[in-house]
Amino acid sequence: MKNFFAIISLLFICSCTNDDQSVQEQKCYITKFNKTTIKHTGQQFYLSEYVYDGNRITKKLDYKLIDNSTSGQQYPTYVIQPDKTTEVQYNTSLQPIKIIEPINISTNIQSVDNLVYDSQGRLSEKNRVSTNFTDGSSDTRNFKYSYNSNNKIILIEEKTTDSFGDVYGETTKTLTYDSDGNLRLIEQIATSSPN
Repeated sequence: MKNFFAIISLLFICSCTNDDQSVQEQKCYITKFNKTTIKHTGQQFYLSEYVYDGNRITKKLDYKLIDNSTSGQQYPTYVIQPDKTTEVQYNTSLQPIKIIEPINISTNIQSVDNLVYDSQGRLSEKNRVSTNFTDGSSDTRNFKYSYNSNNKIILIEEKTTDSFGDVYGETTKTLTYDSDGNLRLIEQIATSSPN
């Protein structure tokens, strides 16, 4: 009887060990968000969704509600329809390098972010180009980032230029951290009005 319990205990230990080794880390990714509920019908919709390639977001899909009611219904019913798609492109180091937003229908403007990294893999520059497809004009907001030895951003320089390269806005932000590394202060100075 003693041997029987010893064998059962040994089998139990082995089976637990095997179970522990077979457990794989599972990652949870946000796929659908911006949940909305129609009060009278109880219909629920998610108006935004991320599309992944592995663990990288490649697209953000936005939807709009379309009234799908038929005559004689007490309350309207809805369906969702694709509205806007934002695309993210990556470099060979799997860092996002371009974020392409859809054209804003009301303003006819499209914005594209181009991201640049330094040799340590930190974001060093972002150029946000906004193009007006009505008149062909564009402006560029350029952000340059400087870091301290703890890889925390300490300076953000922003410059906005028009289609001709004329600068019409410059700002610097200085970030200060406390001894625990928490952001304590952001000081912003506009070059055009340094006060």
